[in-house]
Amino acid sequence: LGSAAEYAERSRPTTDEEAPLDASTPYAAAKLAAFRLVSDAAEAGLDTVVARVFNAIGPGMPTTSLPGRAARSLRDAAVAGATQVEFGPLDAVRDYIDVRDVATAVLMLASEPRLEHRVYNVGTGRPTVVRDLVGMIADRLGFSGEILESAGPSPRSRGVNRQVADIARIRSVGWMPTVDLGQSVDALITGVIDPAGRTE
Repeated sequence: LGSAAEYAERSRPTTDEEAPLDASTPYAAAKLAAFRLVSDAAEAGLDTVVARVFNAIGPGMPTTSLPGRAARSLRDAAVAGATQVEFGPLDAVRDYIDVRDVATAVLMLASEPRLEHRVYNVGTGRPTVVRDLVGMIADRLGFSGEILESAGPSPRSRGVNRQVADIARIRSVGWMPTVDLGQSVDALITGVIDPAGRTE
């Protein structure tokens, strides 16, 4: 399982699998190192495939992820009657893909007897401004206060303003995403509110 963080910043609307790679953060460097190990294994004759996942979202998201942290923070603020919640910059554009769609893509790629390529993007191809996602979470949780963007940026994706997948390659082998963003947000919030959920 790879990550969109491996890709360099590009001005094109979407990013395909042939786009330049860049270890711009420690997270990206770790993912790129793993990708190179898998590539070396492929050269040695092992049957490998890389699913390069864009921004996963849905049930069971940890609070170390931005969606999970936003759901937890906004839930707590709504319960406490707070008037402000602080985040880092929310102007980036991301491709949010439901974790259940990620699972079906990975299963399909792993079980396909013959693949033309070794790397496949797993995303939706649809751009979402992070600010809009946080606003959607706030609306569903009933938080009507101010959302500030005064904290520092995430070290995991700093400097990368746009990450949207070109999914033509994986669509050519019969996969398409089926879960819309609203359903993903609902499942995310249920996991945060439920004391038995992994995000608790």
